[in-house]
Amino acid sequence: MMYRRSMTYALLAFALPGLQAAAAAQTARPYTLTVKLDTLPISVSLKATNARVSAVAAELGTRLKAKVVLGPDVQNERITVDFSEAALEMALISLAPRALVDYEIRQDAAPKPLGIYLLGASDPAPPIDSVVHGTSLGLMIEGNTEDVPKEPEEDPLLVTGDRRALSVRSKEQPLALVARAIGEVLGIPVELKYDATELITVNLKNGLPEETASAVSPNVHVFVRVDVNPGERTPLKIVVAKPSAK
Repeated sequence: MMYRRSMTYALLAFALPGLQAAAAAQTARPYTLTVKLDTLPISVSLKATNARVSAVAAELGTRLKAKVVLGPDVQNERITVDFSEAALEMALISLAPRALVDYEIRQDAAPKPLGIYLLGASDPAPPIDSVVHGTSLGLMIEGNTEDVPKEPEEDPLLVTGDRRALSVRSKEQPLALVARAIGEVLGIPVELKYDATELITVNLKNGLPEETASAVSPNVHVFVRVDVNPGERTPLKIVVAKPSAK
């Protein structure tokens, strides 16, 4: 009898690791996600088998420290994908039929995703202030009034273009005035966090609006929405803020 009991214990001990492995396989997550923040652009690797888009999106938002919003048509969807080190925007297309990203653009810094929207084909676009909230203008600085308008080539501040391409020429003009002129041309709000009286001298021609505006000063933050599928870029807001103390 003792021999039989010993055999039973031995069989259980032999079978236990296999049972544990099977149980672990049943409870394992149906996806693995890797996000590399130190690459430009940010890269994403994902292997998923019948995984919920909502679960993957939630973890992606945590890794990026960004708000992720799912459209009604996507909330209950599942995906099976396998890709390695794809650019963030390309990775988002694998998660939903339509993807939008709200970025913060700063001079000499990688674009920072603040909001990600994963939408179905029939989901409406989110409001422009879903993540990048409205503005309250601080100090307003007006230009000097001249009796005789100067020719454009003589003007110490000239901002031209639209939401596709922007040029800025400034000769010793206050940053607040330059930022406000850019905002007027782009049709977006400008928020001044301080008086921004430092003088700006630049000559920037025909660049993307967010890149041109942020090149004016390291204190200029430009917020832009990218509709990934058609590649459309929409400036949302400019904030002029002092560098954070280190």
